[in-house]
Parts: sequence; structure tokens; C-alpha cells
Amino acid sequence: MADYADYEESTQEIFVSTEEISIQNNSQESDQINNFRINFNQQPFEAEDEDILRINMTQFNLQKNFYDINDSNRFFRISNSAVVAAAVGDMAANAGDEMISIPAGDYKNPDILANCFIKAVENYLNSKLTTGTIQSQISAGVVADGYPSDTRNMDLTTDPRENTGRNTGGGQLAPPYWALGALPGGAGSGADYQTVFTRVNKRKYAFQLNIVLAGGLADFRDLNLVIQCLHIPPDIPVTLSSGIVPRPREQYNDFYSLIGAVRVEEFQANPSANFATAIQSFSIESGTGAIAHRSATVTIPFVYQDGLHTLPYIYLRCEEATNQCSKNMESAQQAHDHEVIPSRILAKIPRVENDQHEISYILNNSGGQPYFTNITTNYLNNLTFSITDHKGRRISRIQPSDFPNSVQQQIQAGTAENDLIDMPNNINQVINGNLFCDFAFKVTKHKRKIQRAILQTPQPAIIVNQRLGFSGVIPNSF
Repeated sequence: MADYADYEESTQEIFVSTEEISIQNNSQESDQINNFRINFNQQPFEAEDEDILRINMTQFNLQKNFYDINDSNRFFRISNSAVVAAAVGDMAANAGDEMISIPAGDYKNPDILANCFIKAVENYLNSKLTTGTIQSQISAGVVADGYPSDTRNMDLTTDPRENTGRNTGGGQLAPPYWALGALPGGAGSGADYQTVFTRVNKRKYAFQLNIVLAGGLADFRDLNLVIQCLHIPPDIPVTLSSGIVPRPREQYNDFYSLIGAVRVEEFQANPSANFATAIQSFSIESGTGAIAHRSATVTIPFVYQDGLHTLPYIYLRCEEATNQCSKNMESAQQAHDHEVIPSRILAKIPRVENDQHEISYILNNSGGQPYFTNITTNYLNNLTFSITDHKGRRISRIQPSDFPNSVQQQIQAGTAENDLIDMPNNINQVINGNLFCDFAFKVTKHKRKIQRAILQTPQPAIIVNQRLGFSGVIPNSF
């Protein structure tokens, strides 16, 4: 008799839809994607001491009914020093230190991301300047008021108006090789190769910030502008120099990954006051010369995310799973130190876009078993699942108060009050909305592999990660 055999007669396929799963089904935190329980009260699974139960994922589907740009990837920090005018008409500013965000939504091209970012910086600086204003523009060139722009560290090969379709990685089409002149190695004839090269999209942006004054003196360097993309674990207390306490998702944010900036893992209490040692997420360089010092160049050091999102996969976690993963997928510590720890992750589900540009997270595995876990208990009466991102965080849901842009403009103008209907306080997309999933998994029973003539010892206890906010199936609320 074989040492390892399946009990085919006990194998069952389980089909699950989380739509309308009641909040009272498990606990107050239960909903359609966070901490939902599947009960087998009618037909539980059992295994003897010499047997083992196994869960095999066979199919999963979750429609992307949430924004690509959301609370997990749209916040960054800006700080500046106070500036006292030396004379009437000179630039003056109040000190500031705030968490700033770009709007939540789905950005269809990188130009929208670039414009939202630099406009957020411009609006912040204008809220601090008491004399003078800030104007911004993308890319290089002479600005409207005639001041020259400093082009060092700028990507001059990309026109920000180019490549505005959904496929943001390819840039403009190049002519055939025989139309290119001065190619390396002397191949080709006709057009200038450098002209073609400047059409290459390098997925980088540079921005110009200009101080506009009717008269008087201004020097951008006096602001000690610092822009930081914070990625600091939420269990580390953080208070900005302005007294603002960032929310956990604001201080542990993936905006750096979205836009291609430097990740800041060390909190600095007042970076503008200690400007020489401040950690910058972007290159910020002032021009040279008395007039040019009125401008500064802000450059993205790396490249923005090609898909304009930071969630290529979602992770299905199961309370009974006994797998392992690298530490940074379970713990918010700054470095995983190459360490692998126990994990409740059951499956890694990819983002898929079909021909109609509909986006879902789909796993189809009817022919194999790439994702499975062994169950250590002999009696399986229920399973608890949750869906998270790659850092164990909840998927950011859409709020009922997130009105379309046209309605927000009416609200700001004070003309929309009679058009809006207040939603009940208990309205929630993951409780009574359209953020839910459906999936299938197979439960099988196997014989344990017995090594005869060797003293059998009990299996070691499963090590449980003590960071319950990360190691458990319940996702992080931030």
C-alpha cells in the first residue's frame, strides 16, 4: 500500500460568494472582503490522526470596484521654513509642515498624475506665502514671466503631452531604421537620429516652481522646501512640527512607489529647520543668478508606475493557512532582513484587464494546484478569510461622500445643498455595496507520509507571529 494516498470519496469543491454576507456572521469587523467566515455546519470535514486536510484554491474573482489612487498611495509630506521680508514687497512666508494628498480616482494617463502632484505642491506653497505667489509648470523652457528655467537634472526627452493613452510605456512610434540618420555604427540615412531619440518616453517628469512678485526680492532657497514620501510603520508615533498627527495610512504610504520618488523610512521632526540633513524624496534645485533664484526645479528621481497603480496583486488570507512569506509582507518593519516568517496568505491573485478594459483580480487554476495549504486541525467546521494588499492592509473602499468632480464644484460654490441626499451612517461599500468577491476551493484529505522503523514524534507547534495586526487573517485597518 502506498504511504501517501488521497481519499477521493471525501474530496469536495466549495463555491463561495461573499455578496450579502451579514456583518453579524462572525464579528463586528465582518464584511464582504474583510474577515468573512464560511461555516460548514451541515457537513464539516474530519481527519484521523494519520490523515491531513488540504485546501486547494481553484478559482477567484474580484472586480476592481475601487480606485487605483486611494488612501494607500496618495499622501506625501511638505514642509517649509518661515521667510521674513527684508523690505516692503519682498517675499514673505509662514512656516508649514503638512500631509498633502492628490485626489482619489483612476488616472487614465501619467499627465494627470504629474499635474495633480505639482498643483498640490503649488497650492500648499501659496497657502504659506504672505507676499508673492507660486506658479508651476511641467517640463523645461522659459516661463511665462520671462525668467529662465534651470534645466539641470531634468528629463528633456519627453513632452508631457505625449503618450496619453492607457499604454504609457512605449512613447511615440519611431520611423523605420532606414529613415534614421547618424545611427550608432553608421547605419541608416535621412532623418537626424537625435531628433528621433528625443521622442523616447522615459516615464519621468520635471516641474518648474516660480515665485511671482510685482516687485521686490525673492529667493526660493529661503523656503527650505522639503517634500517627503513617508513610509514609516504605523506603530511608530509621528507628530509633524506643525502639531499635526498623520493617520496611519498617511505615514505608511505607497505614494513613493506610484510616482517614482525616494522612500523615506526615517522620521525627521522638522526637516526644513535642519535643511542640510533633510531627506528629500525629489530633487529640488534652485536656479543660479539673482533672477533665476526665483525658480526651482523639482525632478522625479526614478520613473512613475507604468500602470498608474500600486496593486498588481491582491492576497487572499485564511485563518487556517500555514504558509510562509518574507517578513515585509506581514510586518510593517522597515526592513525584512531576508527573514521568512509564518503567514496566513493562501493565494496571490493577479490583476487582469480584458479587451473591454474591464479590470478584475482573477485566478483560474482548474488544472493544477499552485496555491494550497495543509490544515493542522482534525476537525474543520469553518474557515475565515480576508483580502488584503501586499502589506496586509485593507483594500481602500470608495466613500459615499466621494462625489464626482462636477458635484464637488457645486458644493464649493454653495449651489448643491438642495441636490444632495444624505446617506445613512451605516452605508459602507464592503457591507452593502458592490465590493465583494466569489471564489472556489477544493478540500481534500490525504494520508500522512509515514517513515517506518523510525520513532514518530509529534509535529512541532506552528509559530504564531506576535504582531497580530499583521499575522492574523484580520487585515490592518489603516
